[in-house]
This record gives sequence, C-alpha cells and structure tokens, in this order.
Amino acid sequence: IRMKSPLPTEVVSELNDSFSDILESGGFSTLPGPMEGERDELPDLHRLVFKFDHRSIGRLRKLIDRINVAD
Repeated sequence: IRMKSPLPTEVVSELNDSFSDILESGGFSTLPGPMEGERDELPDLHRLVFKFDHRSIGRLRKLIDRINVAD
C-alpha cells in the first residue's frame, strides 16, 4: 500500500495486533520508497509491506480505511 507519509510506529504496531488475521506470514513493516522491482514508480510515497493471505478482501478494505484515517 502506498502512502503520502510514513505511518507512526505505534500505528504499525496496532495494525500488527488488529490485522494479523489477514497475513500469510510475518507482520506489517514500512519502507520509505519503492520496493525492488517497482522501477522507481512513485518514489516519494511510503509503503506498507506485508504478505496478504489473498482471502480476506473485506478485512483488507478495513485495513485501508484504517490507514486512511492515520495518513
């Protein structure tokens, strides 16, 4: 997920607690710019990185809504 500003550490921690059910493995983390393989697309945006389980679409929407409140 690309964001205009980085999420505060406490928000990422909250996401790990509240949305761990949508993760295939690991947790949520942030990056300050493009990931490897993105070809420098939108380099000024921050990323929220996680391994999505591809089953929890409704919960993914709730995650996006939660991030939009924090961003």
